[in-house]
Amino acid sequence: MELSSTSAFRSEMFQILVGPSAEPFYAHAGFLSKSKVLMKEVEGLWNEQQEKKIIWQHWSVRAAELLFQWLYTGVFDCPEPSKVLEQDSPTTSPSEEDALQLDYEDTFMTLAELYIMACYYMLDDLQHNVVHLLGKTLPVVDKPLHGSALPGNMMTLIRYIYKETDGYGYFDLEMREMRTKWVVQHYALMQESKLGNLPDFDDPSELGDLIKSPLESDREFVYDLVAALGRQAVILDNLQAKKRRTLEIDF
Repeated sequence: MELSSTSAFRSEMFQILVGPSAEPFYAHAGFLSKSKVLMKEVEGLWNEQQEKKIIWQHWSVRAAELLFQWLYTGVFDCPEPSKVLEQDSPTTSPSEEDALQLDYEDTFMTLAELYIMACYYMLDDLQHNVVHLLGKTLPVVDKPLHGSALPGNMMTLIRYIYKETDGYGYFDLEMREMRTKWVVQHYALMQESKLGNLPDFDDPSELGDLIKSPLESDREFVYDLVAALGRQAVILDNLQAKKRRTLEIDF
């Protein structure tokens, strides 16, 4: 069903019941048809068309709102991180935008769920948009992480992504690699602060327990993290060797 925007507004309306509480949304068939999966529903291949009703029981209301926004406009609003309540955390200047004082859980998880929805409904452009935006949202910090919600937010995001993706598709792989790369970049700070439930690679028993986790997604993350840390170590060794050779030539 290829419709112009004007025609789409004149197409039939469908009711979409979202979440466990069946929150009602209404959308035109012409806009829903941007998804090949939803197009089958609105064209009457399934029973929902007869009642003009679609059930989205397992999606959250917030992620569904962003999906509808994108279907109608081609863009969506990124959820803003919330302020963390005052804690015993490092002090910062009043003018400094400190990522350590923000809670990113709602931002990360809403975008991650929107990405999974885009995968399920075969919306490649939306997948690309979410991957790009989530990459821009990830803060880079160089301060102690004590008192920050960020490490826990990141590990929650990583476990969700590894659980819900198989890592074979282009965007799935990019989603996984981007998160793993962030952990590698901040690994020393996270280990120093004992945050994020990261494995201690000096303690083989702890690493072994994670690898033996009943969750395949946990083991996949550990394998990817070990590989990424190994690549980083090789790069650092090569840089140090090159620096030593340069110094020897100078002398």
